[in-house]
Amino acid sequence: MEALGAEQRRFRDVLDLLPAHVVLLSPDYHVPFANRYFRERFEEAHGRRCFEYLFGRSEICETYNVLKTGAPHQWERTGPDRRNYDVYDFPFTESDGSGLILEMGMDVTERKLAGQKLQRASAYNRSLLEASLDPLVTISPDGKITDVNRATEEITGCSRQVLIGTDFSDYFYGCGEGARRIPGFREGLVQDYELAVRRRDAHVTPVVYNASIYRDPDGEVVGVSRRRVTSPNASGLNKS
Repeated sequence: MEALGAEQRRFRDVLDLLPAHVVLLSPDYHVPFANRYFRERFEEAHGRRCFEYLFGRSEICETYNVLKTGAPHQWERTGPDRRNYDVYDFPFTESDGSGLILEMGMDVTERKLAGQKLQRASAYNRSLLEASLDPLVTISPDGKITDVNRATEEITGCSRQVLIGTDFSDYFYGCGEGARRIPGFREGLVQDYELAVRRRDAHVTPVVYNASIYRDPDGEVVGVSRRRVTSPNASGLNKS
């Protein structure tokens, strides 16, 4: 019996070390067990039902769907500390056969904020891309198109979905040996480089490109951003 008690204490100590809240919830909405993370963030229950002392309201939260379905459930909620938690609920059978809910919740507030910042940055970058009246194309070091604006869709006659992932040289003449062979790629700049754009309907438009490479935070080249300007002096290319 003493060995069993020591094992239980050890297990509780392990749960207290977790950087996530772990609780057992009874069918009558009480908390028979809560680890240290839960107690420090949300206080002691002191006999109160979970929804009363956590949220100060009378309705039952989504956690209790587990008792109805008998299946695990994952969801996200805002805690009483106004932070966001990724919550995992599991049906749990006590040693006496009674049914409980085992819940684990991880604070994902910072991750969610980072995701929102990334979405805003992505939306901002797209707005800059679309603000240009000239076709803009970004390509990877292996010559694959990674993004385009509306003007590029119009000059190629292909949608953004079709263009992304295809080879740059499929639509732009003068770069058949790949993006790395275009003068200035290694130096980081391309100026007034003559190409021709082939539309899906076989129409060919002469253009002059200006481009620069962009790098990741480690300084590695991850792609090239190209801005097309119509070339009034290109000859013999504008045909149907």
